[in-house]
Amino acid sequence: MANLIAGRGVVKELIQNDFRPDTVAREALALLEDPVRRQAVRTGLGEVRDRLGPPGASARAAAIVARFF
Repeated sequence: MANLIAGRGVVKELIQNDFRPDTVAREALALLEDPVRRQAVRTGLGEVRDRLGPPGASARAAAIVARFF
């Protein structure tokens, strides 16, 4: 959902067949070992938080996602 809210790829999405121990471990290690990548994700998630704004974010997030359907 973070990528939809950001309007760009902020985090690697591992869904369905891509959500496996090896892919999760690879992405986790990439974040742990690469401070530039880790900071980019943190910055992107900060932007998502800012877009969501004050309390009630889940309702606003649902409205954003609903625009895609």
